[in-house]
Amino acid sequence: MDQPKQIALIFLSQVFNNADIIKGIASYERIHCDWNFYLDDQAIAIEDPAWLFREKFDGLICRHAKMGSSRLLQECIKRGIPCVSLDVFDEGATEVPSVTADDYAIGKTGGEYFLSRGYQNFAYCGFKGQAWARLRKAGFRDILNQAQFSVAETECELPLKSTPAWDFSETRQLIAWIKALPKPVAIMASNDLRALQAVGAARKAGLLIPEEVAVLGSGNDSVRTEVSHPPLSSVSLNTDKWGYKAAEALHRLMEGKSVDKTVLIEPREIVVRRSTDAVAIEDDTLAKAFRIIKEEKSAALTVEDLAKRVGLSRSLLERRFRKYTRKSPQEAIRLERINQTKDFLLSTEKTLAEIAETLGFTHPEYLSVMFKRLTGETARSFRTRHRKLS
Repeated sequence: MDQPKQIALIFLSQVFNNADIIKGIASYERIHCDWNFYLDDQAIAIEDPAWLFREKFDGLICRHAKMGSSRLLQECIKRGIPCVSLDVFDEGATEVPSVTADDYAIGKTGGEYFLSRGYQNFAYCGFKGQAWARLRKAGFRDILNQAQFSVAETECELPLKSTPAWDFSETRQLIAWIKALPKPVAIMASNDLRALQAVGAARKAGLLIPEEVAVLGSGNDSVRTEVSHPPLSSVSLNTDKWGYKAAEALHRLMEGKSVDKTVLIEPREIVVRRSTDAVAIEDDTLAKAFRIIKEEKSAALTVEDLAKRVGLSRSLLERRFRKYTRKSPQEAIRLERINQTKDFLLSTEKTLAEIAETLGFTHPEYLSVMFKRLTGETARSFRTRHRKLS
């Protein structure tokens, strides 16, 4: 009987989403291969690769290798050990395959979300010298530039460790920047740490969140999103798929097969919390229409009913929706019903049929079909996946 392969996992345990990535790695292993894992959860091997290689390993998956200027990766190359990195490297920086979040798509997702909420003023709050942060900024800026909007930007250096002195200093710097932005403004941050600073700065500036300043983070850090006041909306990363694809790439390398130099994992969705739960539309009639869509708990609401309740013809309502949100009223209604369905799936034990009845759907099958079409997965899959990650 063949002995299981010895695989080293180099991950900092205090980084919030690493546990979910490792779960994805383990999920692949259980299905496709037989590995024994050694977990360096303090990432000691990044600074001291020789310490790790006192023992024999058949493969390695690591994150945070850039902290050690890729010494660990170079040691793997020298020893002929198949290795996959989860870091974002500049082009040509390493020979090691990289499986990483699609940071450009993360920024683009944030821009599309704010456009759909009717914002006209946009800003980005990020970090200098970080490839992942630069890509997120580019995705956010590009989607807004395509829609003929400009983006105000501010960046700072990302320290190796977040100290109170650094955090307080950066928050103070952000106060003046946020005060000077035209309101209402939609701010995307490169990650939830930076978003938390933006929320703190807006509050200290005496500004209302989300009515004057809406803040969106990236990463959906379960701790930072909740300690934020108000709770922080964030782009959720596809962490289980991230780990699964990293393990798949390593498995192929160990079998002598080719792999792509870079594999990008698309973001999952935006988890909407209070920090962006507003619609920034100067058109009072259209703002009223959005309030009706959000407060109405019945799928029976039609575009004709909505037009009557706000005192517009259907054609004029359609034109105003597309002008401010680039969506039709029907699309806005459907999206809100899907968001309500998600809330029920995650906060109750209701079946989809019971949720459909609560939301006024005549046929539960229609909600099922609409949910899958708009989210790309079934309601059951959505509920199961989120509960696994909670």
